[in-house]
Amino acid sequence: MKNKSDSNPLQQLFGLVMAFVAVVILLLNIDVTSFGFYHIGRVSTAPVLIVALVLLVIWAVVSSSKLAWGLAAADVLMIVISVLMGTRFYLRHMSALTLIVIVLMFAIGVGLIIAGGVGKRK
Repeated sequence: MKNKSDSNPLQQLFGLVMAFVAVVILLLNIDVTSFGFYHIGRVSTAPVLIVALVLLVIWAVVSSSKLAWGLAAADVLMIVISVLMGTRFYLRHMSALTLIVIVLMFAIGVGLIIAGGVGKRK
């Protein structure tokens, strides 16, 4: 059984900071060249998803149905995924050392977060 005294919040905080810094360094090395909704052939998914969202929200407000609100939330998630799929990301040229430092900082940070939450094994 785990006691609260077994967890180490300072270790978790340090791990969170390391993981955050690694993600920031990675994001600084990514270029976004185009931003928009995903296209299937020449057809954009934007009108379909937005019209579906409007209809689902109207249905949810009129009927107070949890199913309708769930489908509206799923549609918002699909809109986010469509924008991410339609965006072109390119990784800048960087040295292998920079990439290794980013990956190691992130891995060590996540490891510290997990180790701080689990605590010492006996």
